[in-house]
Amino acid sequence: MEEKFTMKLAYFDMVPVIIFGVAFGILGMKLESLLFVFGSVICTLAGLGKVFWKIFIASKEKEISFLYYQFRFLMPIGFFTLIIAVLFTKESLRIQLFQEAFKFPSVFCFAMGIMGMIVMFICAFKIDKHDVKGNWLEQSINTIAQAFFMMGILLL
Repeated sequence: MEEKFTMKLAYFDMVPVIIFGVAFGILGMKLESLLFVFGSVICTLAGLGKVFWKIFIASKEKEISFLYYQFRFLMPIGFFTLIIAVLFTKESLRIQLFQEAFKFPSVFCFAMGIMGMIVMFICAFKIDKHDVKGNWLEQSINTIAQAFFMMGILLL
């Protein structure tokens, strides 16, 4: 019997999206960059789109493909906006935050977050988007990685 998406999975999928949105919003304030905050909002909306994709599958047993595939377009746009924002941040502030990021324990948190994202990248190619157990694994890794990024950002 095929396992189906549940509302628990859909709601759990929301956790790393919220952590990301809050953490990167805080980083945008530390960078004093509305453009960075805007890029964070785009990424967060992309993540929420995937959450709603799972909610529709779980509640209505209906797949709205746009909500899944929008992620592939909005996320790169959001991250490109984040990069541009960092490039246009005051150099002294950018250098200060960059130096703080390489101090312990921040560097440990960022390294763990990056490792989590590498595993997520591998999962994107190895796990079928409809594999429920794979989605639980993926979102657990994502939640842990986003929590590490948030801790690193809070330590800056």
